[in-house]
Amino acid sequence: MIKQAFIFDSLIKDYKFYQGLLKEYTDYDKQLQVFKKIREESVNQEIVKNIQLYKKLIDNILLTNINSSSERKIEIIEKYFTRDFYNTPVYYGFHLFHFYSPDFIKDNVEIINEKVYLDSIKKYGAVVLNPLHNDLYQILTNYISLINKNIICSLYGLETSLKKIEKINKLYTPTVKNIEYNYIVDNYGVPYPLILRKALKDINQGKVVAIPPEISMGLGPQHTVKLLGKDVSMPLGSSWVSNKMQVPIIILHTEMTEKYKIKITFEDPIYPSEIQNRQNIIDESTHVFKKIDKIIRNNPYSWCGYDTFDKMMIK
Repeated sequence: MIKQAFIFDSLIKDYKFYQGLLKEYTDYDKQLQVFKKIREESVNQEIVKNIQLYKKLIDNILLTNINSSSERKIEIIEKYFTRDFYNTPVYYGFHLFHFYSPDFIKDNVEIINEKVYLDSIKKYGAVVLNPLHNDLYQILTNYISLINKNIICSLYGLETSLKKIEKINKLYTPTVKNIEYNYIVDNYGVPYPLILRKALKDINQGKVVAIPPEISMGLGPQHTVKLLGKDVSMPLGSSWVSNKMQVPIIILHTEMTEKYKIKITFEDPIYPSEIQNRQNIIDESTHVFKKIDKIIRNNPYSWCGYDTFDKMMIK
């Protein structure tokens, strides 16, 4: 059995195996059933390691005020663990396999507030997207690329994971040409003037710049925000770019709903102050994280940040 089936490395090295399964099982329901079985056996191979991760998850969620009831928190832990370990990797692969099926996308991908996103690009020439790490966040850029094939989405992220996503996309969605990948070695404390300059250049060229909210872009000292009831340290990267270039930030997130269906939501734009100074940048970033907090609370089973919440917190 494949170790770590449907995780990034497996989706790359076991590509031919998965393609063979698609030919053997053509019915969606059967495909999903087989994929989930493979994933379950894969997880079971590392049961001791996964138990340790589950214990860490319990500790981290108990740190939050996601709910006042300890019983409800345990329910969130159980549902999140099942979702993140067993289901999300399979659904990520499933959507990659069927990306070129217009009928599949029509029936299973719902996009909320698409007009607001396109209108913002038309009005401001570009936007800064803040894609959240929840549910099938890896597939977000792929579906964004279909909304307007004439707009390039310039994606920023940590080198190790982003390179794997790029390899996966070249295997599964090779004709998508309007995604750029910009690698950052480390997201804390080290200046990256070339990366920052690239983001500003992207906006000048009318590209959509996608910066996850935890990415600093090397801008130095972070600031403190409230997230799930705790003081956490978060960077000013996307808010600085937003203020510098006078384009709005739009938070983007996805949610698995039923069967193969997912819902992709563009939140309403967050506009920068016309005056660029550190306090206005901090104010905009604080607004961003208030909205993120609300999004997490509305769908507490899907946020991937629980895994590292203890590292975000200010001791």
